Amino acid sequence: MAGCVCFRARSGHLYYDVKDDRNVLACTTWKGQAARLSVQPEEGLEVIVTGKLTAFGAQSKYNLNVEQVEVAGEGAPRASGAFPICRASLA
Repeated sequence: MAGCVCFRARSGHLYYDVKDDRNVLACTTWKGQAARLSVQPEEGLEVIVTGKLTAFGAQSKYNLNVEQVEVAGEGAPRASGAFPICRASLA
């Protein structure tokens, strides 16, 4: 999935949402995997994330266990002020 990073909480693990203009996907990067990422997710950074999709059937919710993070568009959206959804949702 491609979108911008919006953190929900921090701990040894990374819990964050990746959003585009129409969708939000809850993401988790476990502590051991987070240390091996070549790109650390940062607030407002446009990224492409890959990993394993898991489902919590009792609530019909999905989560992506992220194994790889890549910068999308060389970080240009962050610098140009794209993805105002993240900033607005955190205000």
